[in-house]
Amino acid sequence: MITQDNELRQEWNRTVDQVLIAGGSQEEVIEIKTEEITSKVSESIRENGNGPSLFSQIIRFAIVVLKEFLNLLMRKEPAEIEETKETSAERDTVSEKTDQATATDLRDAEAEFRPLDTVH
Repeated sequence: MITQDNELRQEWNRTVDQVLIAGGSQEEVIEIKTEEITSKVSESIRENGNGPSLFSQIIRFAIVVLKEFLNLLMRKEPAEIEETKETSAERDTVSEKTDQATATDLRDAEAEFRPLDTVH
């Protein structure tokens, strides 16, 4: 039973990671967790007492809900995809400028270091 519960928790965590990578927010994940796990576990304990098999069922259902949310995130509208591409292009431009600045800084640092290297 404990091993099964741990496997379910790991599956939940992997699915959370996928949602976050796909663009879901931490707040959305917390909302799903609150609605599908925390509230339902409290209700289940109140109505049925402490039933480990009920906990597993609740987690399984919560994983299904989270995976459905992931599927919704993966099916973005074309306009949303274009928006994402534009944002990505902007990030690439900033990244290129940063890389160029870093390369210049490295060359300057190397030029300053060479005389010190001969001293050592």
